[in-house]
Amino acid sequence: NQLENNMYTYRITKYNPKNRNKNGIYLKDDWTDFSDIGKKINGKIFTLKQYLKVENSYIQTILSFLSGNEILSMRVEKIQNFKKIKYRNKVVKKNQVYKLADLKELLKLVLRGLLWCKFKNKNGCYLDFGGDYYVYIGVLKESSESIIFAKKQKLFVEPYIEPALD
Repeated sequence: NQLENNMYTYRITKYNPKNRNKNGIYLKDDWTDFSDIGKKINGKIFTLKQYLKVENSYIQTILSFLSGNEILSMRVEKIQNFKKIKYRNKVVKKNQVYKLADLKELLKLVLRGLLWCKFKNKNGCYLDFGGDYYVYIGVLKESSESIIFAKKQKLFVEPYIEPALD
């Protein structure tokens, strides 16, 4: 799971890889977005409490990977902020730098689909978000402690090479 530039890259999801077909498509019915709160999924209403538990697991896991790699801040590399979402009274824009403590609140906005960001740091480490609650992260260290932490949070971390979108 290493690219030529010595980056370890992972996909973090709430989806068990055992439930994917040979093409990687997830086969079980599951919620995929903040807007699914209140909808019936597999015969049960998906609640805000259930959502917040998973959202917190994602945020804590992401922060574990970043802090475990001694990353203190991340820069907004790319952004889609159609609603001009603000953080601390400033519209979130490209090239803004956020410390880890501030990143936690921004991650909530991204996971809830209010804006989309790809973050990078000066060493090339990145954090990117796909649809349906997929998170992609590239770091310089293998991060086995963060992978164990993610498993305790009921998340799945898989080696992954993100397709180039540039």
